Amino acid sequence: MDKVFFENPPVLQGTERTQLQQIYGFLYNMSSKLNEAMLAAGVQEGTAAETDSAEAQLAAEEEKKNKEQANTLKALIVKTADIVRTEMQEIATQLHGETVAVSEELGTLQENMDAEIRMTAEGILQDYHFDQLVTDTANNSFFRQQTNQYIFTGLINDNPVEYGIAIGEGVTAYDGNGNPYLNQNAKVATFTMNKLAFWQGTTQLAYFSSGKFYITNGEITNTLQIGNYIFKKLADDSMVLVRV
Repeated sequence: MDKVFFENPPVLQGTERTQLQQIYGFLYNMSSKLNEAMLAAGVQEGTAAETDSAEAQLAAEEEKKNKEQANTLKALIVKTADIVRTEMQEIATQLHGETVAVSEELGTLQENMDAEIRMTAEGILQDYHFDQLVTDTANNSFFRQQTNQYIFTGLINDNPVEYGIAIGEGVTAYDGNGNPYLNQNAKVATFTMNKLAFWQGTTQLAYFSSGKFYITNGEITNTLQIGNYIFKKLADDSMVLVRV
């Protein structure tokens, strides 16, 4: 592989806007040279299959680079703009429901349900909150469960622009002493035309895309079939490969 030479980083001069443009230009040129070098190495040293793989990797890196450049340019435009204006109409509705049941011998049941629906140009957000409190009079204790769930329909990503559906939830449950024993927050599933993904916080755990399934961790409790072959678990917990 031929050596790749880079220019020295620029000595920043001028206004803040000028300095940002100098940094952006330097990073763009360096990225272009790296991409050219990787492509040349794939053509000169690899087999046909390796070249195809290198080109696919290069295409993916090029797409990632374009997204990063677009985000960088967007941030620079907003930072250096003389005027930034955002206009957004919003329609909001709040709904409330409550259930109370009292038993002098056993205890009380109280359920509160709240829903908020907000509509903007970006999409429609349905936000739900459920709070259930069961009081045990005889044992002087209580059980409580809270859940927050939402359904969003609209703009999921802005680079590239994708519209779809996001379904998320957060659940907290308490034992008889008031201590939380279940806390599942930021669990989200997103659906777009090109991808079905499952998230825990900002971590993508699994997704379907382009006819393939990608998963970080998985567990199969019985059988796994690939084509005409099945990995099968036997009674003694051993594993065999069977042709069908």
